[in-house]
Amino acid sequence: MIRISFVITGLGVGGAERMLCRLLSRLDRSTYRPSVVVLRERGPLSGDIERLDVAVTHLDLRPGRIPFAAVPRLQCTLQQQRPALVQTWMYHANLLGSIAVGSRVPVIWNLRSGQPSWAGNGSATMATLLAGAALSRRWPYRIVCCGATAVRSHRRLGYAAGRLTPIPNGFDVAAFRPRRHARRRLFRELGLPPDRVVIGHVARFHRQKDHRTLVAAARLAARCDERLHWVLVGSGVTGENRELVGLVREAGLDRRMHLLGRREDVPELQAGFDLATLSSSAEGFPNTVGEAMASATPCVVTNAGDAARLVGPSGRVVPVRDPEALGDGWLTLAGLPPAERVRLGASARERIRNRFSLSATVRRYEALYATALPRAS
Repeated sequence: MIRISFVITGLGVGGAERMLCRLLSRLDRSTYRPSVVVLRERGPLSGDIERLDVAVTHLDLRPGRIPFAAVPRLQCTLQQQRPALVQTWMYHANLLGSIAVGSRVPVIWNLRSGQPSWAGNGSATMATLLAGAALSRRWPYRIVCCGATAVRSHRRLGYAAGRLTPIPNGFDVAAFRPRRHARRRLFRELGLPPDRVVIGHVARFHRQKDHRTLVAAARLAARCDERLHWVLVGSGVTGENRELVGLVREAGLDRRMHLLGRREDVPELQAGFDLATLSSSAEGFPNTVGEAMASATPCVVTNAGDAARLVGPSGRVVPVRDPEALGDGWLTLAGLPPAERVRLGASARERIRNRFSLSATVRRYEALYATALPRAS
């Protein structure tokens, strides 16, 4: 049995963290014995990983700085786990995990940001990112990127080009699938008549998710089609968010924009939307878009990260930070006959099944691990 230690910065409900959960859920347990070390405190996904019969150790570090003092604790934890391979996940984990391991076993880094910038990240994260670029020719065996955009952007930042390896996110088409009564249940919850068109947006409240552009686009589209409603899901997307509520009220969308906050029934919601959308100004390989597509929900997305590659001809791609283009994309798909939207949704699901399935992504990780393991012998 091959022991692999996964070191991740935190286990909040983000795309990077959820991708690790999905990988662990399908990793070949007859070959690999995984364990997880979390630099921060317990997060919403800690229990999900433990339920996969994977041991999780939390180091309880405070966010906001590079905690080099924690290296001895991480080193001690990894020595106890005795892995043959270490897979680090996100910038802080890449740097601290490599320092803790040294040259004893191969380390594979994982870069989850598609378009990192000073505007979208704190100073500690950017300092860690740049330190990683400087050390990328020395430490990691390979550097996994979540998509082609991540490869290009990190190469420009100085990461070792020969070690950058794209492995796109994969999606579970059994968990995210069409659900016969999902739309009816969602409309009942919202108190909407069946002739309305609901556009779903699943993303935490963060400047890179660009809720400001989303609301501005909704304001324009609402004037042209009175059927449209928007459902916003994610951490911080609630009536207690004064900034977001102010934007919604200023746009006159109080009755047409529904703020549901973080939900545990995202697969059900994705299948209940008439359309799904992405308004981000920067992305890696957006999980929520792939999940909507797997649910047979057609998508209108901004051209952020690898979103265009993901959607392909099964939806619409518009420029970032362009409310008019985003609104026009919604109006175009909302104006299609229902049967045509169903056809687009089926095309989207088939695209995920054929090109971005979770099983294919896990096989690529396992193939990479197999090439690294001889270095441990």
